[in-house]
This record gives sequence, C-alpha cells and structure tokens, in this order.
Amino acid sequence: MEKNADPPILITEFNEGGDLRTLINWMEDNNQTFAESTLLEMMYQTLSALQYAHSLGIAHREVMPENLHITNDF
Repeated sequence: MEKNADPPILITEFNEGGDLRTLINWMEDNNQTFAESTLLEMMYQTLSALQYAHSLGIAHREVMPENLHITNDF
C-alpha cells in the first residue's frame, strides 16, 4: 500500500441476526446451549469462508465472535 494511502475497507450486507457474540451472550443469559450439530455447522461455514478468502490472498486478522455475522435463519 502506498504511504499515506487510505486503507482498504470492506462493506458487507446487513444481517438481521447480528453477530455471534450477541447470540452467545443471549444463550448464556437464558441458560441455553448450542446443539452439537449447530456448532459443527457454524465451524464449517466459518472455516469455508476463511479458506475462500485465503484462496484470494485475503487474510482476516480478527476472527472472533464479534466479527462473525449470522442470519435469522441460522
């Protein structure tokens, strides 16, 4: 990147489901747990997305629940 150039930004679609951190907090507050199949699906989708980004030469430096957006149908 050129010196003094604006850093690249990423614009994503709005997901009404919010982020994974919010869902985890809600689950904890309501004494609920995720089904194993749900956790496996979340991991599969997350790792598939990271693999695709890496195949394009894109590195995601902050993989954390706050940065994992979910949809209402999950």
